[in-house]
This record gives sequence, structure tokens and C-alpha cells, in this order.
Amino acid sequence: MRKYLLLIFFFSLLPNFSFAQVEGSLVLTPEVINEEAAPREMLEYALKFKNDSDRKINIYPILEDLKKETGVDRNNLQKRQYLLTEWISIQRNSISIDSGAEISLPLEIDISYDAIPGDYYASIIFGIGSNIVEARESITKLNPPRLLLNIKVDDQSIEKGAVLKYYPSKKIFTEKNPTLFLILIILEMLT
Repeated sequence: MRKYLLLIFFFSLLPNFSFAQVEGSLVLTPEVINEEAAPREMLEYALKFKNDSDRKINIYPILEDLKKETGVDRNNLQKRQYLLTEWISIQRNSISIDSGAEISLPLEIDISYDAIPGDYYASIIFGIGSNIVEARESITKLNPPRLLLNIKVDDQSIEKGAVLKYYPSKKIFTEKNPTLFLILIILEMLT
């Protein structure tokens, strides 16, 4: 009976010690990405992780938008137009890194064709744990590797105008009866 109690006590302490060995032992490069991009542009990166701990580590990428208040009314917009996390492609399931190993993880940011020009901020936190729940908890208990993204979307729209018709309102011009000239212009916005 005492053996069982001792085993139960020992296993109940394991979750409390599971993060202690890996804190600060996972190195991510780069830590910050600052880019300027245009709508429809694809940005590609290779994130490098180095495990300096003495055991295998499982990480889970957790994306979050860091919102900046703007004057844009987002009620009529779709998420792909104003959320940076909607443009990010990264492996979302468990990523295992052996002790002393170094891996490369591809990251793609595909700027939406109808993205609103401006600054976009997001972070990718690489929570450490054997499952996603434990990885989310590790964010508050540890300081896991974090990638900060700052993407500035430039306004690439081209406005073009053309005169379709230009004519006077009267055919006879005199000093006493001024004539108005009417103009019909068509405007196009190209992106």
C-alpha cells in the first residue's frame, strides 16, 4: 500500500517539474521579422530551433494577433483583409526536437489580395509540452520562444482616369448666355 502511495505522490509531482528542465534551453532564430510587402506577395522564411537541453522537446506553434487600434471599420470586412494570422502558414501540430538537435521550420506569409494597407502585428509562441493543452499552459509558466512579426502592407493601388465625353451645353456661344462645358470621366482603381 505504501508503494502505491509513494508512486502516486511521485507521479503527481512530475507535471510540476516537466517544464523546469527545458526553460531557456530552446533557441529560436530569428526572433523578430520586420517586412514591407504588397498585396498578393508571398514571404518565405526558415525558422531555426536549437535544443540545448538534455532531453527531447515537443513544441506547438500558437498564433495570436497583436491588434493595433485603427480608424478602419472592420464590421464589413472579412478576416483575411485585416488579420495577419490569417496569412500565416506554419506546421500547427507537434514539432519534436531531439536533445542537442537543430531543426529548420518553414514559415510562409501570403498577403491577401485585398489586404488593407497598414501595419500588422502578430506573434507565434512556441509552447512546450507533450500536448497542446500543456503547451498553452507553458506559455504562462515559462518564457517559451516567441517570434514577433511586423508586416507593413503598402498601398499598391493605381488610380486611372479617362475622359469619355467633353461637350458644351449649347451650340451657340455669346457673352450674355454663358455656356457650360460638360465632361464625363470614368475612374478605375487597379490593384
